[in-house]
Order: sequence, then structure tokens, then C-alpha cells
Amino acid sequence: MPGLNPDIACHQLTVDEAASAVVQRRRRQSPEKTEAAEKAVKDLLEANFISEAKYTTWLSNIVLVKKSNGKWRMCVDYTDLNRACPKDAYPLPCIDRLIDNSFGFKLLSFLDAYSGYNQITMAVADRTKTAFMTESGNYYYNVMPFGLKNAGSTYQRMMNKVFRGEIGDMLEVYMDEMIVKSHEEVDHTIHLQKKFLGFYLTEREIEANPDKCRAFTEFPTPNDKKSIQTLNGMLTALSRFVEKSAQHALPLFKLLRKESAFEWTEECEQALQHLKKALSEPPVLSRPEVGEVLYLYLAVASEAVSATLIRETLEGHKPIYFTSKALQGPELRYQRIEKVALALVTAARRLRYYFLAHTIIVRTDQPIKSLLVRPNMAGRMLKWSLELSEFDIRYERAGAGIILENEEEILIEVSLALSFLTSNNQAEYEAFLAGLRLAEDVGAKEIKIYTDSQLVASQVIEEYQAKNDNLSEYLALVKERITKFDSAEIQHVPREHNKRADIPSNLASTKRKNGNKSVIQEILSHPSIQKPTRFLDINAVGDANCWMTLVYNYLAHRTLPNDEKEAAMVIRRSCSYTLLDNKLYRRGFSIPLPKCADEATADYILREIHEGINSQHLGGRSLARKALRAGYYWPF
Repeated sequence: MPGLNPDIACHQLTVDEAASAVVQRRRRQSPEKTEAAEKAVKDLLEANFISEAKYTTWLSNIVLVKKSNGKWRMCVDYTDLNRACPKDAYPLPCIDRLIDNSFGFKLLSFLDAYSGYNQITMAVADRTKTAFMTESGNYYYNVMPFGLKNAGSTYQRMMNKVFRGEIGDMLEVYMDEMIVKSHEEVDHTIHLQKKFLGFYLTEREIEANPDKCRAFTEFPTPNDKKSIQTLNGMLTALSRFVEKSAQHALPLFKLLRKESAFEWTEECEQALQHLKKALSEPPVLSRPEVGEVLYLYLAVASEAVSATLIRETLEGHKPIYFTSKALQGPELRYQRIEKVALALVTAARRLRYYFLAHTIIVRTDQPIKSLLVRPNMAGRMLKWSLELSEFDIRYERAGAGIILENEEEILIEVSLALSFLTSNNQAEYEAFLAGLRLAEDVGAKEIKIYTDSQLVASQVIEEYQAKNDNLSEYLALVKERITKFDSAEIQHVPREHNKRADIPSNLASTKRKNGNKSVIQEILSHPSIQKPTRFLDINAVGDANCWMTLVYNYLAHRTLPNDEKEAAMVIRRSCSYTLLDNKLYRRGFSIPLPKCADEATADYILREIHEGINSQHLGGRSLARKALRAGYYWPF
């Protein structure tokens, strides 16, 4: 086999000068493996891939691995040699980008390089370092073998160099797998649809490899930790298609801990069956259009966080990617809102390619935006905020889901969207009140209320006290509405048992579609406890006794009192005032123009400053200065 010209690609070993050469202790092989190794050595000698080594400083053992077809593959254990070589940080292509760039084409041709690594020669000075031992003697590689630390980087560098003009246009390359893509048949002679990087590509969609899915679903019940490792490896390759994969696989992960003995429990069996069911019919993933806005949904459990990236189209939601992460160590002790922020950061790291190219709208019922923009952030929150600042991320609060069911099992589903800022507990109260209003509208007399908010349920049945002012107002309003029913029973249910109500809740934050008639979508524009706003007419100059009336009439209409002395006084005083947008302001030199207020309004302003929500109980002089700095003026 001729191979590549060494001027194009040649693999070199940059062994650390401080590292000592290692000759591994010889390992005995079974007769079957010995026979397979001798056959492999014979084939390699005939192809001139290896040569006999007479004097060696580095020497490694061979490892025989059985392939799926029952034959043996001979590998070399280069553990010690790899440990002495620094890492080649040549960047490998982003698989997600390659997959997205490879569909949407009518014609696809898939190519797999034959003995790709063996096409690249080894540097002459480094060949003896690849020496390995067999029953018939010691040999070294003339070409780049599998198992070397930086072999993948060397191969990808060679492919990028050879196909520099075609990559990204009509060709995509990842290591030894290539795909040729065309929009028209005239550019292709054969129309192929096969596997590329373990995925199935069509003109519009990405599907999981059915062979890998079948292998997972047919995998027998594990009986040791090694089989668990194999199972987890298969799941990792397909995790893009499995929602909350880490959360569902937690019982399997726990079996791999060093301190735990292998014990296959009922929980493990249920987790395995759930994953098999999910991969028996994996979802078809979609590719976003250029500049399209994408939506990210976050999910948090006690020991795992997950995220789902979707598109919103006229046909409905189309998933793009599922990510998941099992929490470890200190992460398990994070507060719930910190876990939500961690889910966002994890998704941004895993889906960086999408976050850089698209606007991402995060939908969650947690106020993570206010958490990530606080001025007094420190530690990990500051680090996460800086990490997310390079992306165009926007936040939308999720709504509430309400389901009303009667004895005849007739359902009314309401998706409640909140268009105002609110806390999580306030949102729970809004959903509670919306449910009461709905029950009252349909004429219900006896109701049973199930809520997943333990705080709301406990406050309504008076097990907890409502110390927060807003929650106290909500609680009073709830009790007032409950009295309109003959009987009412309130019960708390865990969130994991209330998933049915999550469906309309998630729908509240999506686009409203004309074709959706099964769920009522309601938008709440203001809090239920909001009182009518009192509007202050700061320039109430209609009263003849108001001190502003004479000055205002002169500046606005040039009218003066009949008395000459009084008219002269008005003209003199008006020099200190001006009209802006038909409002009277006091002129000043070192402060902004304060608005003029009448006596009643001035009394209200002073009371608000002195004893209102921001009360400071100031003295007279300080109170007057505070009112002036607030932008108001009156001559009393």
C-alpha cells in the first residue's frame, strides 16, 4: 500500500526528555489469542506496515480485542508511551456543526477511509518507540498505528490539509468519515442515505442510528460493573435523543461508584426499561434556520439538571437537542435556583455552537435573570454570569397550568401566562386564584384543590403564616373567594405527581396558534391584588384659592388680576416659574426644575416620604429637603 507522501503528513512522537523509556512486563496470551496475533503480524509484515525490531528502548504488550463479527483485532498497549508524550491540542471539528451542515441536501454520498491511520508514515527517528512484543519476536510500526495519543490530531490535520478547498462547501470531514453533499442530481451519480458520525441524515431531519438504538433496547440485564459501563457508553452516544437522560440513568451511574457493590435493584430495572422505551421510538431532531430564535426549557431534579432546545414552527414544537447532567459533590447542595442556573450554563457549554449563532429565549418559572444580574454577585454566580454574557440570551417567565375536572371526567384546561414580574410563590397564588375564578364561572359549589406548592397549601389551611405583605394580600383574597363555595378542600401534591398540569403551564409561554382549541390560553396583565392606581394631579390649578392659579394664568394666557399691586406681584413672581407641557415648574440654578404641587398634594407627598413604604421619619428641615430632591415644590 503506497500511503501518503511524508511531506503531506508524517506522525512524530514528541517524547518528554525527562521521561524514562519503559519496557513493559510480558503478558501471556491464550493459544487462541496467540494464533490470532501471529496471523495479524503476518498480514502487517506483508503490507510493510511493521518491521522487526532488534534493539529497543520502548517495548509494549499487545492486546487482543474480539470484534462484533467474532474475529480478533490486535492492538498495542501504548499507555506508558502516551503518558510521556504531551497532548497535541489540534482542534477536532464540532460534530453538532457537521451534522447540521450535512442535511438539507438532496444527495449524500458517505465515504469511510480504508486503513486511514496506516496511510500516514511514522517519523524514522520515532519508529522504534512503537515496538511491541509477540511470541515470534519484537516489531515496530513503519506507519502510524492505532492507540497513539495524538494519532487522531495528526489524521485530522492531514484531512484538513488535503481537502482544504472542499471542506464546508461540498464536503464534510470528521477523522476518517467523509460525506459528499449536493443539491442537484447532476452533481451526483448515486443517491445514498447512510450513516454519518452515528446519525441518519435526511433532507430535512436528523434521526438516531437504528442499529445503535436496537443494540441498546436488546441489551441484556447487566450482571457486573463492566456491562454497566458498556450500557452507559451506548447511552452517551444517543443522549442527544433522550430527554433527561442523566436523571433517568442515575440508578445506573450509582452502581459504578467504587465504594458501592454491584446490586441490581428494582429501581435499576425500572430505569433501564424507561431508557429502552425512550430509545425504541427516539424523536426526530430538527435543524434551525439561519438567524432563527430558539427556545430553551430547563428542568431540575434533586440529583440532575436537564435542558431541551427547541424550535417553534407552524407545525408545533420541534426538538433540536437534549442535554442532561448528573450533579456531583457540592452541586447536590445547591439551592434550586442555583441548579436552574447550572442547567443553563451546562446547556450553553454543550450547545455553544447554537448559542453563538442564534438568539436563545430561556423559559423557566425561576427568576434566574435577576439572580445573574445582581450587582453584588460573587463566586460561581459571578463566573457563570460572565460566561453567559457573550451570548444573546433572553428570559421569559413560564406561566401556570390549571385543570378543572368534574365527576363526569369532563376536563377544562387553562394555560395562564403572566405578563408581569412576579416571584414563584406569587405565581402559585395567581394560579390558585385563576382556578377559583374558573370554578366559580362554571357554577361549581363544592371543590377539591390540588396544588404542588406546599407553601400556598399550608398558608391557606393556616398551618403556615403569611409574613410577606404581598402574600398576605394574596392569602386574604383567596380566603375571600373560597367563601363563595359551599365546601372547599385543599391538598398538597408533590411536583412529580402533578406533571399533567405542567403541559398547559409550558404552553403558556409558547406562541398562540389559531389551530389550538383544546386548551384555553389566558394572559394576566396585572397582579390580582393590584389596587386602582391613584393619579396625582400635581398641577391642580383650577381652584381659585390655589397658590399656582394666578401665576399659571399669567404664563399661559397673559391674564392678570384687576388690582394693580396684585398684578405687579404676579408678574414679579412669574419670573421664578416656567411652563413645560402645560405644567408649572419652579426655576432653579443648581437643581433640576421641580414640579409645583398644591396644598393637598403636598400633604400627601410629605406623608409618603415620612411614613410611607420607604419611610424614614425625618425631621421637618430634612423632610423639606427630601421633598425638594424628589422633584416637588410648594411655597409653604
